[in-house]
Amino acid sequence: PAVSPILLGVILALAQKYKIVLGVAVDGHSCNGGFHPKGMAIDINGVTSMDGSQKTSDGRHINPSDYSSNNPILLSFYNDAGKLLDQSGGGGLGQYFSWGTPPPKVSSKVNYFDDAPNHLHMDVGRR
Repeated sequence: PAVSPILLGVILALAQKYKIVLGVAVDGHSCNGGFHPKGMAIDINGVTSMDGSQKTSDGRHINPSDYSSNNPILLSFYNDAGKLLDQSGGGGLGQYFSWGTPPPKVSSKVNYFDDAPNHLHMDVGRR
């Protein structure tokens, strides 16, 4: 299946502020009943500020320490993603419980959940 236009819109909006390394989208994931195979989810593997001054780990990866240290660029990205998902009708953000101190939830339309801490899951699925 094609990637959801809503998800693409969220990614493009985030790309105005961040350099993003995209991971698994439709193929290569074990959640066959989830939102990835439906084209409604993407894994974010790394985030860097446009000027390169802030990044997750090496900018190409997210490590568990990026959450536990509340890495400023990852925290900013996470909050911006939550707001954009809210404006797009809702969705999901993973790795919520990986944070040392979880960030504030910015939307009741976004399902915040835990997932493997080596990426950031984002979806526009309806639950």
